Amino acid sequence: MSPGPRPTPTAKAAILGFPGKRARNLDEPQPPVALVLPDCPEWLGEDGQAHWSEQAPVCYGMGTLTMADPNALARLCAAFQLIRDCDRALAGGLTIASPNNGPIARPEVSIRFKAIADYHRWSVELGLTPASRTRIKATVPPPVNPVDAFKAQRPTHPLHRRPS
Repeated sequence: MSPGPRPTPTAKAAILGFPGKRARNLDEPQPPVALVLPDCPEWLGEDGQAHWSEQAPVCYGMGTLTMADPNALARLCAAFQLIRDCDRALAGGLTIASPNNGPIARPEVSIRFKAIADYHRWSVELGLTPASRTRIKATVPPPVNPVDAFKAQRPTHPLHRRPS
C-alpha cells in the first residue's frame, strides 16, 4: 500500500461530492449482498464461535456483511478469541519471575495488546464502532419473501405458462 492517508471509500466521496475533483474509479468492485447469514468457520475456538453468533447478525442487519466479508468477520472473531485466551492466561498475574531482572511482564500481556489493536481495526472495517458507522454507506439486504423463494425453486409446468 502506498504511504499517506487511506483512500476515501467511493460511497463516502460521492456523498461529499468528490471534493478532490479526482477521477473516480468506475471499475470499483461491488460485492453482492449476502442473502443468507454465512456459517461460522469451523476453525474458530469456542469464544470465537460465540462472538460470531453475536456479531454476524449485527453486521448482516447493517448491510456490512457482503459475500466478500466473512473472512473479515472471522478475523475479528479470531482476535476476540485470542484476547479471551490471554485473559485466561493472565488470571494468575501479569508478571513472571525472571532469574536476572526480577519480575517481568508475561508475554501474554503484549499478545493481548496486539490482539486488541487487531480487534479494533477489524471492528472499524465492519462498521462496529460509532465513528466508523458514520463513514459507511451499506446496502441492507432485501427481505426474502418465503413464498417467492419457494416459487423460484419450483419448475414451471409447460401448460401453466402465460401466453406471450
